[in-house]
Amino acid sequence: HKDTKVLGFFVGALVIAAMLWGGMNLSHSGRFSLSSSLNGWNFYKGNNKYTATLYPPYNLDLLDQKNGLLIEGIDEVVHSEWDLNQYGLDNGINFIITSPQEAAQLFVQKFYVFFVEIRRTPIWEGEQQLGSLIDWISVPFMLVFRLLFAGLVIRILRYVFLERDRISSENDAATLIGVIFVAFVGIYAVPYLIGFAYERHVSVLIMPTVIVCI
Repeated sequence: HKDTKVLGFFVGALVIAAMLWGGMNLSHSGRFSLSSSLNGWNFYKGNNKYTATLYPPYNLDLLDQKNGLLIEGIDEVVHSEWDLNQYGLDNGINFIITSPQEAAQLFVQKFYVFFVEIRRTPIWEGEQQLGSLIDWISVPFMLVFRLLFAGLVIRILRYVFLERDRISSENDAATLIGVIFVAFVGIYAVPYLIGFAYERHVSVLIMPTVIVCI
């Protein structure tokens, strides 16, 4: 926040990356967009009447394989990948509105997978969550990460909200980093809490957590 050249470099890199991504979408799908045309469909996979029969242990791609989410006559309203995106978005929202209790239960499960679960997710039909040596090794690894992450977040929130009088010029930079980390985690988690979360989505937080702890 003090070096405008560094700020300009990172902002510029972010803008260029976003424009290139949007340009790629325009070239391949005919629409300039910073989102993916799969977002609406993935949102629907995480919010429908069949989700609870598979999630959290099983891969929701099973719904694609069984075509359980497609309705008769869909070809009349879906003519492109963006139409399918809108179809999924509309149906996912309709499920949440018409089945709020089921949607709330799914949200709790997503929250559990994202912030608590230490076993492998997802698995396919016929697989076990702890079916190999690697799976068993990953459990204590994830447990250590969960404890480290929880301890870090609690420490940051406690320091910011309960120990503000101790913040001085020497440690205000560390406090800022902590606040940015918590904000980053919150923003990053939103798509997975409203769609669906797997272990691979959580793994992105491991390295930032370690760095902030150091």
